[in-house]
Amino acid sequence: MDVQEGIVRLLDSFVELEAELEAELEAELEARRIQYSYFTDALFAFDDEVVTPAVDWVTMGDLGRFIRGRRFNKRDFVESGIPAIHYGEIYTHYGTSADTVISHVSAELASKLRFAEPGDVVLTDVGETVDDVGKAVAWLGKEPVAIHDHCYAFRHSLNPRFVAHYMRTTKYRRDKAKHVARTKVKTLLIDRLSQVEIPVPP
Repeated sequence: MDVQEGIVRLLDSFVELEAELEAELEAELEARRIQYSYFTDALFAFDDEVVTPAVDWVTMGDLGRFIRGRRFNKRDFVESGIPAIHYGEIYTHYGTSADTVISHVSAELASKLRFAEPGDVVLTDVGETVDDVGKAVAWLGKEPVAIHDHCYAFRHSLNPRFVAHYMRTTKYRRDKAKHVARTKVKTLLIDRLSQVEIPVPP
């Protein structure tokens, strides 16, 4: 029993240390998220009294166009083939930009698919919450990537990472929220989203 108690005490101390470290890391991660949000909003504010020359605000529809993906299923995934982005992966895997994919679909599907080109921003059109809808990733890969039909490629002439970061600002999320159908599954109304403005620095 003494040996068992000793083992338990030692392992319990590791569990406690792990819990403390996890709490500290979570607090640090949350602080960094708040910091990122603050600076993202500040950098994209483009206050006309501060910025010279003034920044133009242009609608997404005037800046580019939205291309909807085509359906493929997870059973279509293969080890190697056509690079593909499934809409669910944008929530779980990708950050603001990506140059590689985690999924591929069969080359036989090529004629049935639609693709995002390098430099496009790929965004989702559905989500569980209004804030989830429209999450975006700039595609920086060297070749086109197949996109799911719950994704749109926003094709434009701006810096794709600039656009993807702007799509995380409080202002953009607030503007986007006005164009989300609030049914059981939240859906982005893409025609109305094209009226949302983006800053275009000189």
